[in-house]
Amino acid sequence: SYLDPQETRIVVETTRVNNDVNKRWAIRKYNEERNAEKHEIEKILIEQYGDANENDISASRYLLEQTGEDLLTDDDQNNRHYRHQINKYKLWLEQGCQCLYTGRIINLTNLLSDNMFDMEHTVPRSLSFDSSDKNLTICDAYYNRHIKQNRIPAELPNYDSDVTIDGHSYTAILPRLTKWQKQVERLSQNVTYWKNRAKRAQTEKSHNNCMREMLLWQMEYNYWIA
Repeated sequence: SYLDPQETRIVVETTRVNNDVNKRWAIRKYNEERNAEKHEIEKILIEQYGDANENDISASRYLLEQTGEDLLTDDDQNNRHYRHQINKYKLWLEQGCQCLYTGRIINLTNLLSDNMFDMEHTVPRSLSFDSSDKNLTICDAYYNRHIKQNRIPAELPNYDSDVTIDGHSYTAILPRLTKWQKQVERLSQNVTYWKNRAKRAQTEKSHNNCMREMLLWQMEYNYWIA
């Protein structure tokens, strides 16, 4: 059948507008969910730190949205502490309360001690220039400072086999990544599922709803695959 060029252009422009609207919706929704998660963590940490006050917490909410610690001044030491602890707690939950490099189980008391577990860059910042949550890992402080140092996980001596270093035994890292791989596979399947549903949608509203779900899962997938 004959398609008028003017009508064809209108269809393309409408699709582009819908895509932009859906993407903005998904980004806003994703950020709202992450902020809600951080606020829940704040409540837990307030219970751990009885000296917290409303001003500290309000300021930390803003700082949580910033990237890079260079934005903080000397007057922000207390807020830096809360921001650091909130991110630490979040990563601890994602890692199943375990150091991925050593296999050591991390209890909450030890987690919140800066001397026992570090929040380190999975891919060194000097190589990746990435300080976002997706490039951070909770790691046994001794292992991080004396063994991992400026290396990526695949270069570590216990990446695929158990080793003993200076009298300390470290189990292989690779088997502990299995659950992460399964998580990534599940998220990828969800992205594909909603993408296919969008293709089969019979109405514009249904198509847009499916696209929004697909974009949400895509952002979650991008976080875990990094």
